[in-house]
Amino acid sequence: MVKKTNYENGFKDKIALEAMRGNRTISEIATEYNVASSLLANGRMS
Repeated sequence: MVKKTNYENGFKDKIALEAMRGNRTISEIATEYNVASSLLANGRMS
């Protein structure tokens, strides 16, 4: 069983702000920060 990853608040904030700016796609941001794009799209980073 894979352990659930908990992200720090500062990390989540940085990614959320970048996604809201709209300069890049969700896929590009997810690739850069090595997180699943579905987590960004659904707002499920915990």
